[in-house]
Amino acid sequence: MAPALFALGARVKIAGIGSEREIPIEEFFVDVGRTAVKAHEIVTEVIVPPVALGSRTAFMKLSKTAEDIAKVNAAVALTMADGCARMPRSRSDRSHPLLFGPASRGAAGG
Repeated sequence: MAPALFALGARVKIAGIGSEREIPIEEFFVDVGRTAVKAHEIVTEVIVPPVALGSRTAFMKLSKTAEDIAKVNAAVALTMADGCARMPRSRSDRSHPLLFGPASRGAAGG
């Protein structure tokens, strides 16, 4: 599920004793099995913004069978602009966000 939240630009609300903060999903996952939630805090909301008009999204899970734990998950959200497919956010379990634009057609940039 995390790659889909990255691709869609989700934000996470975290509340603690007398405080509340909102962070981008990129800052929520700190390491494998670790999040930015501190002691005495809980996640209160995951905010997923609306997908832009004309956008398309996809999610893919690579595993041996549907019941397996995924070896790799990948998600992408594409928007068409100026005749190019723009991918401002994409994510797999094993990569960093990618950007494809007119200056880098067919090549990943960052």
